[in-house]
Amino acid sequence: MKLPYFKIVLSLILISIVSFSINVTPKFNMIYFLMFILSPYFYFLIIVNETDSSVIGKVKQYIISYVLLQIPVGIFRFITEGQHEGNAGTLTNDAGSISAILPAVVCAFLFSHYIFQKKNIYIILIICFILFGLIGEKRALFIFIPAVFLISYLIIFLKGKFHVNYSSIRMLSTIIVLVFLTFYSAIRLNPTLNPDDKIGGKFDIGYLIMYSQKYMSSESKSFSEMRRMDSLIYFKTYMLNQSILTMLFGDGPGKLISSKYADSYSNLMLKHYHIRYGGRMGSIWILLQIGYCGLIVYVFMFVNFAKFVWKINNFDSKSLAFILMTIIFFIDIIFYSTVFIRYFFIMGTYMFLFAILYRNKYTDSVLKLKM
Repeated sequence: MKLPYFKIVLSLILISIVSFSINVTPKFNMIYFLMFILSPYFYFLIIVNETDSSVIGKVKQYIISYVLLQIPVGIFRFITEGQHEGNAGTLTNDAGSISAILPAVVCAFLFSHYIFQKKNIYIILIICFILFGLIGEKRALFIFIPAVFLISYLIIFLKGKFHVNYSSIRMLSTIIVLVFLTFYSAIRLNPTLNPDDKIGGKFDIGYLIMYSQKYMSSESKSFSEMRRMDSLIYFKTYMLNQSILTMLFGDGPGKLISSKYADSYSNLMLKHYHIRYGGRMGSIWILLQIGYCGLIVYVFMFVNFAKFVWKINNFDSKSLAFILMTIIFFIDIIFYSTVFIRYFFIMGTYMFLFAILYRNKYTDSVLKLKM
């Protein structure tokens, strides 16, 4: 049985146990926390060690079908419920950042395949998922999607896959058009991003810059009004001012786990740290529970995943998609939300793709899988 990266996972488990011992948190909380952050890894192990390629093929078909299902469901919910943050296909009934992260992840996969295969169906699906994100009314969409297009071009250039010819010029033109259309439509169709506060409002860059600054950071010193950038700075200082053990190992694994037996994540943040909105990033979530040791090891694990894929000799659409997803993952947990951590479908899909890439490098050609 192959156990790649198990030493890193074991380190996370040991750090969690130390944090649990120091803080005397309930055993259930620690177990639930470990299940939360490590389940995708064990899912990766199952795929890597599976000998029946037909089983993996069925998993792939399930993922594709579930992703494509979001388009008709999103349209139906838009017709029946209108445009609002809780409208994210089948994935949520509450306001959530999934409306930005899911389209970003899917577009990363689709655009990677378009770059290598030049099939227009991928562009059509990209437009569908951009509209899906706009229906969910998430402001971060105008950052994530253009970033996917621009970074993909940069990666292709760095990997020496870009050559000046008709095909490359067409690809570059497509990127420019998609970036502009996403940026423009996100502002016009999201009421909070235009000065008219309505769908189809005025395209105003000045208003967008002013709104973005207020959205990411608040001038208020009140904990309840802290925004994302405020809380990043605050919690960095907060942890550095704690005891050495707390700084290194956190306040206990599971302290911020939300379930039907506990408060929501926002309420837990408010209860323990007096901050609601601003502390919703995944990096903060991990830092507060298992400290700097846990956060560093957790980040190190994903850096190693990306490093492995970056070094693959036959760098193809799957490799590009995975690197793009990893970049989205880091942007998400550092600056935006806990979506990549909380939604198993997102992280599970990410780990499934990594498992395919890992298998294709270390298994016989007969067992190699296309994606």
